Amino acid sequence: MVKVVRNVVCPFCGTLCDDLEILVEDNHIVGTRHACRIGNAKFMHFEGAVRYTEPLMRENKKDDFKKVDIILNEKYELRKRIENIDKELVNRILEDYLKIIYSERIFFIKSMNLNC
Repeated sequence: MVKVVRNVVCPFCGTLCDDLEILVEDNHIVGTRHACRIGNAKFMHFEGAVRYTEPLMRENKKDDFKKVDIILNEKYELRKRIENIDKELVNRILEDYLKIIYSERIFFIKSMNLNC
């Protein structure tokens, strides 16, 4: 038996069409009503034969896609190496950086004759 789910928001564009009707049978979407061609394709998964179930990522366009957990492991190793850096030195660098940014903002406000 086909169940009709009403007032569904389309997942595609920023128009946020919210009057869609989705036809569901045995917990699977079998059709849509009031959806544009692209919105219908998003619900029906027409585009591509593969549906990815895990997030994929690539560092640049020439690399192959990797699973995110592999990338996270690589970044974790990098983070462990960074932790070996002197934390006091890093804190002093950050404090100096913030002082520079703050002084530039004060200079800008004074140059604009703003009283803040």
